[in-house]
Amino acid sequence: LLHIAGLLEHPDGGEVFLYVLFEHQSTVDALMPLRLLRYMVSIWDRWLSAQSPAPEHLPGIIPVVLSHDERGWRAATSMHGLFDPALVQVAGDYLPQFAFALDDLAANTDEQIMERAGTARALLALLLLRNARAAPDLMQRMMRWASLFRAVASAPDWREALTLLVEYLAVARDRLKTQDIRRV
Repeated sequence: LLHIAGLLEHPDGGEVFLYVLFEHQSTVDALMPLRLLRYMVSIWDRWLSAQSPAPEHLPGIIPVVLSHDERGWRAATSMHGLFDPALVQVAGDYLPQFAFALDDLAANTDEQIMERAGTARALLALLLLRNARAAPDLMQRMMRWASLFRAVASAPDWREALTLLVEYLAVARDRLKTQDIRRV
């Protein structure tokens, strides 16, 4: 669980406080909206306990889920999705409602991920999350990512970055041979 907080400029010239709540999922959690709601309430509780006097408004929290379940996300992405649809139709205004942003890596090709804006390290991490556990042609895919590996290897923190990526590979794909990784 990672949350990022920051101040944004308000249209009226003041400032507003916004959290981004980031959750990483390797498997689908059917109750993810409820889990995120618990995290959000915890963030608000901690924030309120540090405020004196009590503020007029709560900070906004934007929940984001990064999923790399091989079969894709197959569960609700909103609180209303957890309730019986008939109940939502009758009492929806009185039930908790929010949706989370979902980045479902299974719904993207490697090429789509490589076209995203981001550092080579971040793109490689996404590609490995998407492919390392189950892609039968992982070594061929990794060869196609050579330019990203070269970019990571030329960064000032290249040892740390490559170590983290290779450690993830070793955990996610225990059958992978060290010489294969070195070849890439």
